[in-house]
Amino acid sequence: MYFPKFNERNIECSKCEKGNCYSREKYQRNTRHFSYQSGRCPRLPDIRGFVIEEERENQKRAYPFVEVMVSEEAIKIMLNIPEAKKKRRVYYRKSCHTWYYILKDDNGNKMRVAIYIEGCSSWNDIREYSEYIHASHFILNCRICNYEV
Repeated sequence: MYFPKFNERNIECSKCEKGNCYSREKYQRNTRHFSYQSGRCPRLPDIRGFVIEEERENQKRAYPFVEVMVSEEAIKIMLNIPEAKKKRRVYYRKSCHTWYYILKDDNGNKMRVAIYIEGCSSWNDIREYSEYIHASHFILNCRICNYEV
């Protein structure tokens, strides 16, 4: 299933299996600040990282990402992993400046699996990005690393 990444510049309509797409081969299909009605690809996330309502379930199955909710007193980050039944809470470890989530193995032991959130290496980076896009709820691209914290 083809789904453009958050930072992908060129949308390749030929890779998409949706044959009757409204935005297929239109000029504005890869512009994130345009609306879907103006020609933006329905699978391309907007500035806040969201896709249109009909494509949200497909987005959850395509690749991992974090959903961020910022309020005055706290920041809540949830990790969406494809094929996982539930979202995982994301934590930050100051000693090694690493984001991680907790995963239990078959024996019930907890493992801290590191993740890399693109463009955000601290809580302050997330607050600054939230102010930059003027949104308190947004989605960021992430990558799950192969090591424990």
